[in-house]
Amino acid sequence: LEEVKSYFSSHNFSDLWEESHAFFSNKIEKASFKSSLGVKLSEFWLPYQVLTSRFYARSGPYQSGGAWGYRDQAQDCLTVIDMDPAAVRNHIFRLAYHQFVEGDAEHWWHFGRGIRTRCSDDYLWLVWLTCLYIKRTKDKSILGVKISYLEDKPLSPKEKDRYKIHNRSEKKESLLEHLKRALDLLIDRGLGILGIFVIFTCYRSLTSFIISI
Repeated sequence: LEEVKSYFSSHNFSDLWEESHAFFSNKIEKASFKSSLGVKLSEFWLPYQVLTSRFYARSGPYQSGGAWGYRDQAQDCLTVIDMDPAAVRNHIFRLAYHQFVEGDAEHWWHFGRGIRTRCSDDYLWLVWLTCLYIKRTKDKSILGVKISYLEDKPLSPKEKDRYKIHNRSEKKESLLEHLKRALDLLIDRGLGILGIFVIFTCYRSLTSFIISI
């Protein structure tokens, strides 16, 4: 409480404001956001909101409790990648760390507990984000970093989801192998009668994913 009070003291508030402004301005200036919208809106405030409210605080719509969303923050990274590529690199490892051995991933997690679902697109955002990161940064070394998996029995046919603290697997593989497992799962789930990959749940986000790529 005393630390909070010191932040609002008249003595150092202006200094903290300047420090905060410089910190975010420096990150946002590294990216070139061009839009037909107003300059202040599109080139500062929107990127600023993504970085602070969405990525750092994780307090956007449907996410006001600070939990990590697998695809939520992966989507945020599409904007953050130019402002803070190091943070995106670390987040890619975080996504891989919350992937199951079977290739799927926790839909979201908070203080150790996470939910395993049948969402069709969560694990695919790991693939796309990694590809985008390499395209933007030329950092291919990321593919060789080894990360462990989550381990638990797969959802039964009667289960829609399962919320718990999932076990940590002893299996540790390179990020490249994590990507392969995600794509193998997509292939194993097969094609539907229309000749496209089977969609289980979270279909709206999967549609957005397909349109985006």
